[in-house]
Amino acid sequence: MRSDMHKWHLLRRTVFILVAAVALAVVVTFLPDKPYERFQLLDTTIYARARWSFERMHFDPRPIDVAIVGDSKAVLGLRSPEIERRLASDGKRALVVNMALEGDGRNQQWILVQELLKTKKPKVIVLAINDRPYPWGHDSFRYIAPASEIWREAFHGLHDTKKNLMFLPFRQLKLFAASLLPGPFGLQERFDAARYAAQPDDPTQPHRNRKGELIDFAETRPRALLLREARDNAAEFDRRSKLPERVRAITDADDRVFTDLIVHAAHQHGAEVLFVYQPAFHRPAPIVNRAYYQALGPVQDDVDLADRDGLYYDWVHLNTAGAMILSDRVADSLSKMLP
Repeated sequence: MRSDMHKWHLLRRTVFILVAAVALAVVVTFLPDKPYERFQLLDTTIYARARWSFERMHFDPRPIDVAIVGDSKAVLGLRSPEIERRLASDGKRALVVNMALEGDGRNQQWILVQELLKTKKPKVIVLAINDRPYPWGHDSFRYIAPASEIWREAFHGLHDTKKNLMFLPFRQLKLFAASLLPGPFGLQERFDAARYAAQPDDPTQPHRNRKGELIDFAETRPRALLLREARDNAAEFDRRSKLPERVRAITDADDRVFTDLIVHAAHQHGAEVLFVYQPAFHRPAPIVNRAYYQALGPVQDDVDLADRDGLYYDWVHLNTAGAMILSDRVADSLSKMLP
């Protein structure tokens, strides 16, 4: 009898400790933070350019007439200087800023658009799309998103909810501590104008990576190599969870949830949205959700580039020659949309 009572008391204490720990973790997620410091959390990652985008939006007084958001295909394929040049030749003076980041996931693009609309009045937001919508969120989302947006993701039941919510209390504790003592955490409380000025507006210029290797996006690859890369990476285009189809309709809906939010916010601020489809090499696939996107804004379909190996840097990214063609096409579309 005494042994049973002991086990019961032990179980109650264990449950109490677990409930208290969860409650404390939830409370911690509501600790205040500073958006600028959130974006600095990516400084040591491949998404470090997100900080430059934040600084361009918040600390640079120049307007942003056209903002580009998307994945790495948009980073390399949409050259803002070329788009500006072509628009100028049409008598349209516009400042174009490419805020695209490597990696798929519409949720981080929604965070960037929110920050953009706080300080700038873009006329057009260019939104890169794929033939199949990417089902999940971006890896950077849990670093740069406000806590309210991570809870919004949980409310929708999206795929990445678990890992993002588990990361959130630790992030908020770090950011709250950094807001009191930013130095020890490697975060800057104030804008560093000199650092910002040293960052190139166009990251596609020839440069050396962290290994010292020269990266020149003007290069081309042999067609046989591109075909092999495309074949080896074909599974990337049909990624989805292993859950039942009815459940996936909820968990794998990142693209639609956050595209709706982006378009609604853009329209509320008087901006239009241009959807741009840039195919991977040797994949002349139709846009699965074309009707959905067309109901929200014009769609520029560049599927005819898919088999032109001289325009590709690798199996999924355009080289400089391909980017010039795509950028000129986007400029033509923008010319019809800009006043």
